Amino acid sequence: MLEHSSDKQLRAPLVSRNSLEHGRLYVNDFLCAAVAGLSCAPIISAIDKAITTNASGAAAFWPSFWHSMRMLKEKPASLLMSAPFRWIVFVYFSTYLGANVADTYCKIHKRTPTAVVLASSTAANTGATIAKDRAFARMFGIVSAKPLPLPSYGAWFMRDVLTMAFVFSVPPVAAAKLQQHTSLSEGKASVAAQLVVPCAAQLVAAPLHLLGLDFYNSPLSTLTERARAVKAKAATTIMAKSMR
Repeated sequence: MLEHSSDKQLRAPLVSRNSLEHGRLYVNDFLCAAVAGLSCAPIISAIDKAITTNASGAAAFWPSFWHSMRMLKEKPASLLMSAPFRWIVFVYFSTYLGANVADTYCKIHKRTPTAVVLASSTAANTGATIAKDRAFARMFGIVSAKPLPLPSYGAWFMRDVLTMAFVFSVPPVAAAKLQQHTSLSEGKASVAAQLVVPCAAQLVAAPLHLLGLDFYNSPLSTLTERARAVKAKAATTIMAKSMR
């Protein structure tokens, strides 16, 4: 009995130290996600605002974007306290936190992280991004703020699921093909694929994003009118989303 009690006393500090280290890992995940969100938000909030105003007709893309950049230079506090800035921080913070915490959990419990990280980051990103896009549509539309129609949710959900699946599954295949048909090393092929594939995904994602906005801004449009509206803004939106 004495031996058993002594063993428990010896093990207790080890458990405590492990719990403390695990806590530090999760705190680090939180801080890294916060830094990622804050560092991305100034430019990306300007891009996403310009995409939304361009789609609604409230303002063309470049005038809206440069207006935000002037605000960042002349009145940084106003921009950093604005709703668009806070929404982008929320999206990137949620996405990175979901991915980082899932990865840390899997490492602590010695599990393969790939599927868990993908599921966690996809769920966080999809929920946060759709909430952000709903807010942007209401803030920068040409109609009075109103509930988002269900087809907008459907278009944006499809956009996010297809984008995440594309970005996670295609780069390894693209990198292998680049190595096979070019003189690029494995590392350079991987970097090239990671840069090119998300941009290529916008060929599908950007039109779906515009379609969701059009359902909100023009609820009575016909299918032909929606196709025309998406086509008219597609090139600018693909370019802008690739910039992100």
